[in-house]
Amino acid sequence: MVSDSRYEIPEPDDCNPKEVFAFFGLASYHVQVLEKCLVIMVLAFRCKGLHITRREFDSLYAENSMKTFGQLLSRARKSNSIPNDIDSILEDALRKRNWLIHHYFADRAVQFTTEIGRRQMLDELQSLIRIFMDADRATETIYKPIFEELGVTEESVAKMIEEMVKEYLSKEKTDE
Repeated sequence: MVSDSRYEIPEPDDCNPKEVFAFFGLASYHVQVLEKCLVIMVLAFRCKGLHITRREFDSLYAENSMKTFGQLLSRARKSNSIPNDIDSILEDALRKRNWLIHHYFADRAVQFTTEIGRRQMLDELQSLIRIFMDADRATETIYKPIFEELGVTEESVAKMIEEMVKEYLSKEKTDE
């Protein structure tokens, strides 16, 4: 199996507070990636079998991007296309996402004051990152085949990303 750097979790350099904040940020990043995967899954279910324009797709994307993780999961469940094992993974990710974002530092205030506690927090954050990445991969197994049926392939997505990067870099040069 080829290693994919998107799914590699770094090791902390030490147990200082900055590391805890950095890994909290990385966990939050992976939650956002997962949330966008849910948006894409909802769109895949919505667009399956339809011929929609880019403008209609963009409108649906914008509408769903404003939804919470829980709202997106509810919308996706209405399709009855999520296997039970993946639904359980997503439900667990939702619970852990909500705890991470709303309660993590309050619940870990005492641990944060000691090196041993921060080490435990770093281990816990790495575990949460893995959970969010696993949920991301599980979600991809659902929406990728649908998008491939619609003509959206990994190659076409890579080309679009390349164009976006070129556009960004050309803007950066003009802003200098």
